[in-house]
Amino acid sequence: REAGESDATKTARNFALLGAKSLLIDTSPRPSPRAADLATSLAAEYLPLPHADAGRLAASVARHTQ
Repeated sequence: REAGESDATKTARNFALLGAKSLLIDTSPRPSPRAADLATSLAAEYLPLPHADAGRLAASVARHTQ
């Protein structure tokens, strides 16, 4: 598990260097610290679904696709 997390973090940091707008949608029942950390590595907005309604999700997607 640790190796997988390390690989994911390295890949996320490399992806962030591309400068692409990113959005990480956490679909777990409760916000996950691991997902939030991955979003940070991606330089992405972190959006935990349990706390997001349709309007917030749509606004986040719109910001990242313009």
